[in-house]
Amino acid sequence: MEGQFFWRILTESDMDEAKRFVYKYYSKQLPLAKIFRVKDEEIGRRNLEQTEKMVKNGTSFGCFHKPSNKLAAILQTSILVKDEPQKKLKSEENCSPELKSFSRFVDWMLKDICKELNAQKVLMLSCIAVADKFKRKRVSKEAGKFSRELAQRLDCEYEIALVANAHWAEAVAKHEQSLSTRIIAFCDYVDPETGVKPNLQLLPVHAHAKIIYDKVYASSNHSSKL
Repeated sequence: MEGQFFWRILTESDMDEAKRFVYKYYSKQLPLAKIFRVKDEEIGRRNLEQTEKMVKNGTSFGCFHKPSNKLAAILQTSILVKDEPQKKLKSEENCSPELKSFSRFVDWMLKDICKELNAQKVLMLSCIAVADKFKRKRVSKEAGKFSRELAQRLDCEYEIALVANAHWAEAVAKHEQSLSTRIIAFCDYVDPETGVKPNLQLLPVHAHAKIIYDKVYASSNHSSKL
């Protein structure tokens, strides 16, 4: 696989393709949205808004297959800075109760994460989407390597990700040494705003969520673990 793929920042000229890719390989395969009973159309709109925002901000990256020039994967990132609140997406302001509940859960999981890690700045992996035909070509591992180099360039102290996909969590645990915090079983989650447990669609496989994190070292000798 060496040399078959290359990464670059996605630009506004890539916008339509990036939106189609995220909708097909991320929005429609997002366990967290199904658990919170968010309708496919609504989570799709939310993720398309996020994609547009990140492409315009220069924080969305594409992995391309050199022989075919096909888009193989997309990595979307956010920078979380200590004591700086994250701006809400417009689609999360005037939305269904299910999407509001979904959004509150994400906010609750990430609240004060910089303080917990004693970090000024961390790189948040917001979305990793891989085309089906490239999933067996270790593209996810390439995404991890790329994100580590990106975090180093941006002087981030940690890489983090909110994981609710049991298959991804199992793969990380099997091959990497990332640490976990804020582990919560969905059946135990209480909405911080309402004070009650939301009406979740509990799935037998994707039963927990957690934050995985990995220290970023200045040396390029350290490989990515996300």
